[in-house]
Amino acid sequence: MKKLSLNQIRKPLNFKIQKGISMDIDEFLEIYDDVVVDYDVYLPTKDMNLQRPLVWTLEQKQELIISVLKGIDLASISVIIYRDDMSDKGKTKKIQTTKVIDGKQRISTLVSFIRNEFPLIIDGNTYYYSDLDDDALYPLNGFYFRSDRVYEYPDKLISDDDKIAWFEMINFAGTPQEIDHLNKLKR
Repeated sequence: MKKLSLNQIRKPLNFKIQKGISMDIDEFLEIYDDVVVDYDVYLPTKDMNLQRPLVWTLEQKQELIISVLKGIDLASISVIIYRDDMSDKGKTKKIQTTKVIDGKQRISTLVSFIRNEFPLIIDGNTYYYSDLDDDALYPLNGFYFRSDRVYEYPDKLISDDDKIAWFEMINFAGTPQEIDHLNKLKR
């Protein structure tokens, strides 16, 4: 019998992934003027977004926040950091777009909770982020995602097919992707 090759399981990618890089929750709150978070990742050659809409239920969101408060590690997220130097009135300004390849539901849940957009229900009581004491705020405010990241530049773009290949390679947990969405990406 022929031996199993890694290439039979994992499609080779045309870029190098940096694994295990810490990303502060502040990087996703868009509090910096020169940082944008792209949760959808539009694919021009497919005329559609890589990411599906938000699908988590309130219960799934609450469970994630409780996991963070308990100190439970979350799975790594995967992002493309797109960097561009823009010229503004003779000064060079660095612009960064963080394209979320995997982790949209987790990141948006944490951001949404920090913005008081949904509560936790604990022992029959309702608690928003603003209702947490300092000890409960600490794990949220100091939260770091482990990330796998790739850098992209205007002169070194990552193809839509490579984004899809990476997405398929890592997207196997959480709320499963709809088969129809995955099939559209492969067209």
